[in-house]
Amino acid sequence: MKDELDGNGVAIAVGGSTKGKGRVKRFKDLRSEASRINTVCLIAIAAVLIAMALHYLEPVMVPLVLAVVLSYVLAPIVDALREVLRFPKELAIGVALAATFGVLFSLGLLITSSVRELLADLNHYENRFKEFTGALADQLETRGVDRGTIRSQLAEVPIASMIARFTTGFGAKLLEVCEMTFLILIFVIYILQARSSNVRDRPVRTRGLIPQVEKRIKKYLFLKSLLSLAMGASATLIYAFLRVHLAFLFGVITFLFNFLPNIGAVIATMLPIPLMLVNPSVGITRLFLAVLLPTLVHVLIGGVIEPKVMGDSLELHPIVVMLCLIFWGMVWSLPGMLLAAPLTAAVKIFLESAETTRPLGRVLGGDLDAFSGDSETEDDDGDLSLPADSPRGDSPSK
Repeated sequence: MKDELDGNGVAIAVGGSTKGKGRVKRFKDLRSEASRINTVCLIAIAAVLIAMALHYLEPVMVPLVLAVVLSYVLAPIVDALREVLRFPKELAIGVALAATFGVLFSLGLLITSSVRELLADLNHYENRFKEFTGALADQLETRGVDRGTIRSQLAEVPIASMIARFTTGFGAKLLEVCEMTFLILIFVIYILQARSSNVRDRPVRTRGLIPQVEKRIKKYLFLKSLLSLAMGASATLIYAFLRVHLAFLFGVITFLFNFLPNIGAVIATMLPIPLMLVNPSVGITRLFLAVLLPTLVHVLIGGVIEPKVMGDSLELHPIVVMLCLIFWGMVWSLPGMLLAAPLTAAVKIFLESAETTRPLGRVLGGDLDAFSGDSETEDDDGDLSLPADSPRGDSPSK
């Protein structure tokens, strides 16, 4: 080893320190890699435990989350009633909730009447189904398939009992929805009541996690609701013009399923086809238009208008949206699928707020290199480089 003198006459070692620096760098890399693996494993375990807890608490968490979403919609109405009409706080909340309950009750009555109309035509649909399957059997017989086997198998399909079981299950689900609606309204009352009494004096928070989450989710829900309403209304008018049975019900389904990313439009477009196939008054032209026109509306609103209006409001990668749709569907079934995008956007914001989980939040946004550390620069000694104006421990004091 060779000694040299620095500017102050102090002896320093040169030459033998190269191997030591290399060993220190490799040790730091191994320690960083082990720490990163431990962090990923702990995050995976925590995610599984949180998912199990959310699934177990579904009867309470789903109404609570829906109540928070509904409070975002009702809060501007309550503020407008108090500011413009000078309503007391309790009266403004009561009027907003009464209007909401009236809208939901009217939708429930219309959907119930549509289901009753469907039940009244069960025998008609069963007879038409047999005629349709008979014609299908004739076509298959010309291709060498045994006609008797086809008829015996198709005759065993209990179309009426299948629809009856579906409507019975629908009635049970409707009762559950009514119970959930009551619980949601109670949660909304407490959430709105907890807001500041004076609208003008309420501090406007622009920094922090909660304001970011509220701003992003409010924008998404407002624009998505308007676009879904336009899509549902367009589908209802199209089905009514084509004299499709249960046109209003299919329009409501189109409105709701538009909140399902990517797959909702496909499901909503395909649902009317079975009823149209067993309807003798529906020809090929009407069936074709019933598929083509709603598809064009979905392409226009969902593929052209929505990207321009909303942009990347949630900052989520399309593949992440599909995966979160599956995840929240497994945790909270249909309500979880409807709220999958805003819930994942909120999770992304919270993950990006902490240094440890920030790479995972970036992955949700599509940055697949977040865990590789490419965004961080290192100096020759393996230490993370600091900005030019940041103090170093070895720099002389001035």
